[in-house]
Amino acid sequence: MGDTILKTIPIIISLLATVSFASNKPLLDLSWVDAQIEAIKPPRKGVAPKKIRLLKEPFVYLKKDEEKEEKKKERKVQERPLVPTIQTTVSEVKTTKVIKSDPFELKAILNQTALIGNKWYKLGQKVKGYTIVRITLKDVYLKKGSKEIHLS
Repeated sequence: MGDTILKTIPIIISLLATVSFASNKPLLDLSWVDAQIEAIKPPRKGVAPKKIRLLKEPFVYLKKDEEKEEKKKERKVQERPLVPTIQTTVSEVKTTKVIKSDPFELKAILNQTALIGNKWYKLGQKVKGYTIVRITLKDVYLKKGSKEIHLS
């Protein structure tokens, strides 16, 4: 083992001598870094603030389709036809808008509770005489005697 170390020492010394005497320049020549720094020193020219203020807004805003919005509202709210009501004088007829809410309209299901109509119900509670017998991720099952209602 000692023989191999003794044989490699002269090789390493000769390599170091060759590298150090081969170049006249220092090993780390960083003059190119100085040239790059000098190139970026002058101040850069940009757009004047006045011109920036005159630019149009880069964002595009799309208008909502009003007809689609109205149709969505109509689907959500079921309305009764307008019914005339009699006021103090016979010549005046006033119409009122009556909004009817379906008592069995399933609006949401969250953590084994269901939003039916405008109220939250749990398993076993009653809705208009019907008992909630099962709540799944997408469905609610109601039962009253032999009658069953499936809300989806």
